[in-house]
Order: sequence, then C-alpha cells, then structure tokens
Amino acid sequence: MLFRNAVITGMPKEIKDAMECNPDILGCSAEQWEKHLTHHMKRYRTKQEEDKQSNESAQVHLKLQLDEARKKAHDIKKASQKTTNQMVQ
Repeated sequence: MLFRNAVITGMPKEIKDAMECNPDILGCSAEQWEKHLTHHMKRYRTKQEEDKQSNESAQVHLKLQLDEARKKAHDIKKASQKTTNQMVQ
C-alpha cells in the first residue's frame, strides 16, 4: 500500500484523480493496479500530445493571420502614401 501511495503521489493530478476515484483499486491485485495505472498514464499522455498538437496548429494559424494582417497594413500604407504623393504633385 505504501508503494502504491508513493507512486500515485508522484503522478499528475489527472492520473491521481482517476486512480483515486476508482473504487475497485483498493482491493485489486498488484497486476490489476498496474494495468489501471498504465491505462490512465496512456490516456494522459495521449491527451497531452493532442493538446500540444492543437496548440502548435493554433500558433501556426495565428502566425499566418498575423503575416496576412501585416501585409495588408503595409499595402494600405503604401497605397495611402501613393495617393498622398499624387495629391501633392
């Protein structure tokens, strides 16, 4: 029991909560406990990887939008300067 508590203490909150919410964990064998722990760790890692990919995708999308906005602002500024120069002449 001390080993299980020590392992769970070192886990991320999501895994810790999942393991503590399962009523079957207390009376299960070491093999079943390890299977439960492995399952929750895999789910946690998968979710972390999905979140990371989603964040990276969002960053790429935002960078593209920023580049487009900068280009548009530059084009508008250039057109405005051209119009101003034509009015002055």
